[in-house]
Amino acid sequence: MWLFLEDLLADEFVWVHNHASLIDGKEQALARANRIKAGQADNTRNRTSKDRQVVILGTTGVVSGYTVVDRGPSPTTYHFMRTYALVDGKWKLLGNHTMAIPEEK
Repeated sequence: MWLFLEDLLADEFVWVHNHASLIDGKEQALARANRIKAGQADNTRNRTSKDRQVVILGTTGVVSGYTVVDRGPSPTTYHFMRTYALVDGKWKLLGNHTMAIPEEK
């Protein structure tokens, strides 16, 4: 799987986390995945995507939707937007942006 992730991410990959609290490149994203693979604690109990939409324009694709992440004590819903580029016949993930959706009161 890790080889898949390394191949999927474009060298120019950028991941903007919730409220730009963290911005990762390919190297940081792969390092995080490798730490989890090596046994680093990961408190994510469940992750479910819903309401995905895909738009393709030429050699660019955008996937957006919602992911519900359960890390306790209650799940958090995030909106995500991922941008893919077709490079040499392969889709590469170029950018990912996630934003927590405030709970309604």
